[in-house]
Amino acid sequence: MTSVLIVESKTAIRDLLKGAFPERDIYIDSVRTIDKILELFSATAYDILIWQTDISKQDRNHGVELLEVISKDSPRTQIIIISDEKDLDMAVEGIRAGAYQYMVQPINKAELVSLIDLALQKQPVVGESTLLSPMKRLGVEFHGISSVNVSMQDVILQIKEAAATDISVLVTGETGTGKDLVAAAIHNASALKDEPYVVVHTGAMPEDLIASELLGYEKGAFTGAETSNPGNFEQADGGTIFLDEIGTMDQKVQVSLLRLLEKSSFQRLGGRKKINVNVRVIAATNEDLWTAVQEGRFREDLFYRFDVFHIALPPLRKRPGDIALLSRQFIHQFSAKYNKHIGDISPEAASYLERYNWPGNVRELKNIIQRAVLMARTDMITADLLPARLVDHNEPITIINDSPIKLGMNLEDVELTYIQMMMAYHNNNKSKVAKALGISRKSLYNKLGKIEDGTL
Repeated sequence: MTSVLIVESKTAIRDLLKGAFPERDIYIDSVRTIDKILELFSATAYDILIWQTDISKQDRNHGVELLEVISKDSPRTQIIIISDEKDLDMAVEGIRAGAYQYMVQPINKAELVSLIDLALQKQPVVGESTLLSPMKRLGVEFHGISSVNVSMQDVILQIKEAAATDISVLVTGETGTGKDLVAAAIHNASALKDEPYVVVHTGAMPEDLIASELLGYEKGAFTGAETSNPGNFEQADGGTIFLDEIGTMDQKVQVSLLRLLEKSSFQRLGGRKKINVNVRVIAATNEDLWTAVQEGRFREDLFYRFDVFHIALPPLRKRPGDIALLSRQFIHQFSAKYNKHIGDISPEAASYLERYNWPGNVRELKNIIQRAVLMARTDMITADLLPARLVDHNEPITIINDSPIKLGMNLEDVELTYIQMMMAYHNNNKSKVAKALGISRKSLYNKLGKIEDGTL
């Protein structure tokens, strides 16, 4: 897909390009100030940059400097200058700075489309953008799980370790933290990835149906059982079964499940035939299972069967940097789904997102961004599109009391984590972060580069 960034005072160029290319083949971002250009390039390697010169009239030198930086550090980006006849000097300076070509206003749609096509044909085939955010490169993406946070990167390492074995895994975490994504990632990264993967939401099942769903039943086993039916474990034979919210299972089902896990065999309800299965089990819960054991609600022997390899997911409020990262991912995801052209989120809206406590975690954030994108009438997510509970939430998260910086960490890890926290707090605005840290922007880039290289 071709990615285009338009820098213009209004939305005339973006509107002109709407419908000019198949929507599945092009993604368009737009911005009305040059201050955010490098930040956008830190997240996306744009193929085309369309620069309207009147956007930088107030700071001509800075505009030319930015064009030089983009031309040098993002060599595959083809820059097209849009200029008035009275301001051709800026167009000439842009060409000298590395722009591909310029056009004079008023713009002819056919000529602009033709120029973009030609620029893409002549796009350099070598050279990667060094403007892509070090914070983004520092982050990890693994089978649908993305994070720049240190604790979540540890989780991803645990997922990889679990995937290399066939032992049982227990995934714990608050509602909405992504336990299902972790389970799927373990299966998809394992040697069983081509085998069945069966998901069982035990918390959504009536207690009297869980056993029949897990083990299956024979014809006539109970009223309504008109045919025999294989259970979830039979369906998952040779692969993986994911048991979600296991803390909700009653004692009888727990006993049957324990026997199955001990012997790798069982009988369907109403059946006499012994059925052998070879299944890798991943279980998840938002409860404290050990407390449930102590209270007699969960069998201790079954707990130990599940708790062979334990992965604990941190809540979103304890994942500095991930709110901004995930918000932008969801914006792009739902913009494509709803045929919107939303490329940014306002500082005010971003501030509300960062200060909210997120009791529903990533799932809640995803739902909020989905609704905001659906309701948006401009190219930006603004505060008025957020639910009242976010806007009325005036108590910011206390970073010191809820900090991922802990006693025992070495200084390098402390600095890495603190920079991540500052980047998240200032919505990845490197100028603000550098100012807050009392260092130059160049020094900040150097530190981010060292983090990326693993030398900090």
